[in-house]
Amino acid sequence: MPHIFVEYSKTIGEIIEIPSLILKLHNTLAQQGVNKSVIKTRSCMCRYAAVGEQEMRGHMVHVTLSLKEGRDLETKRKYGDAVFKALKGEIEDKVKACAISMEMRDMDANTYYTT
Repeated sequence: MPHIFVEYSKTIGEIIEIPSLILKLHNTLAQQGVNKSVIKTRSCMCRYAAVGEQEMRGHMVHVTLSLKEGRDLETKRKYGDAVFKALKGEIEDKVKACAISMEMRDMDANTYYTT
């Protein structure tokens, strides 16, 4: 049920091994106590992205971590801190001047459908 969605600029995809990044984030969340069998992790390259002063030459990665509502703030921070640390660890040493960001969202249990 947790979703990790990674959006990245085309320029990042030329430097970072995206499948490795996806697996790192997926496994990092599982290591925090989330049942790995329900985590869904995916990525999407943004063919065109203007980032800050670098505009079309800029590098960016944005992760959205969506969790079904009901977790307390401490648990959310535990998950978010671990995933963001893993994200930065995979990028910061390999890419100069990359805009790295992450957002956590609660999914409304009343409107989330799954099988």
